[in-house]
Amino acid sequence: MFVFCKMIRKLWILCSLLFWQIQLNAQINDDFQRGVVVLANGDTIQADIKQVREDRFSKSITIIRLGSNEQEKLSPKEVSYFRFGEEEYVTKVVDGKEYFLRRIIHGEASLYEFSFREKKGGKYQIITRYFVEKRTSKQWAEITAKTFKNEMSNFFSDYKSLADKITDRYYTYKEKEAVVEDYNEWVKQGKPGNTWRIEDGNFTRPENEYKEKEKVINRESRKYNSGIYGSRWGIDIPLFASYGFVSYPEQLNAAVITKSNGFGYDVGIGARVNALPTLTIRAGLHFWNKRFHSYFLAYDPNDNPPQTYQVDEFGTIHYAGIYAIADYEVNNVVVGGGFTFSFWNMYRADFRIKNSNGSLVGGDENVEESILANRFNHQFDFILHFGYKFNLLNNQLKIKPMFQYIMPMVPLFEFSNPSLQGMSVTGYLVQLGIITDIGFKVKS
Repeated sequence: MFVFCKMIRKLWILCSLLFWQIQLNAQINDDFQRGVVVLANGDTIQADIKQVREDRFSKSITIIRLGSNEQEKLSPKEVSYFRFGEEEYVTKVVDGKEYFLRRIIHGEASLYEFSFREKKGGKYQIITRYFVEKRTSKQWAEITAKTFKNEMSNFFSDYKSLADKITDRYYTYKEKEAVVEDYNEWVKQGKPGNTWRIEDGNFTRPENEYKEKEKVINRESRKYNSGIYGSRWGIDIPLFASYGFVSYPEQLNAAVITKSNGFGYDVGIGARVNALPTLTIRAGLHFWNKRFHSYFLAYDPNDNPPQTYQVDEFGTIHYAGIYAIADYEVNNVVVGGGFTFSFWNMYRADFRIKNSNGSLVGGDENVEESILANRFNHQFDFILHFGYKFNLLNNQLKIKPMFQYIMPMVPLFEFSNPSLQGMSVTGYLVQLGIITDIGFKVKS
């Protein structure tokens, strides 16, 4: 047991170093998101865009073109527009220089957000400025808290009712998004009459329509983000190499010498579903084995006088069953647990029998019964595991190197000898392997 504990400690240190190295090498996969880039010359390219802080997007972007492994850094002079997920950025001139501005609202009137860092005192702060533009007239103005009333009432003077709302302080700087949406709705409706009453609400359409629209937007925002997490459903293929060790009753330590025998397998296939963005449920069928090697003394009472023999039994129990596991996945680290249950088993053993002189006097291979046990139990085991996740092929393929520890809830077998009734042998497993997750194609 001391040797085994020492081996487990070394294995733990090795796995920890491996996963730290994997995390350093694979961090780049998480930093990029698929998007579209329109160059200044009008060419459109598909590329993965590096995700950075909002203020860093204003001056440049780093991309990897589809089909390439090289990173490129592009400035607003080289790019007129780019998009990833629900975010849009457009090149605009601010204070005589070109920057990328995030487009918050797109329509006849568009609202832009410009974020940058500015040093105040001894610290840097993120500053945000807002601009509005009219598509048809190309009018452009900055929205500020100090000049909001005069500047915006003049900017939207073609829509008198909206200008009145701003002048009467029905709309303030905090409602700048509502101002732009109000104007766009008015344009969509063909610019109807300019008569407005305060009881009409914020928009030209009935208030209840916008409440329903807001409910839909909130509901959509809580939906599963396939762009970040890939498909909700997938095929789960676990493949592990295992090392088994057994625990015998203390009463038999003098009579039975047990060795943790060798390596085994654990393979399966199942389904994966993301119940939440960070909660993954996996379940399916799998096939695995548990091994033990016991050395003990036996005697034949039919001999005269009775003879004592040394018996080596190399036993392997093969199982088929189901597994069900819940994983918490965040920042590519996977931690989880679950259970496995077998509904079928098969035993194979190799006996080597020697006389008191140590000479081989008998034995058999592929024996279906054990000298020690009268029956083998179906297994119910508890699983704990952790690992790392690689996202490949636009999140459609995930490779997860994992370490597992399996604790049995049911013993391997009970002893055949009536004098040992009630005693049993328990089998544990440590496993190292890979889970392959193949996602279904995400509809664009």
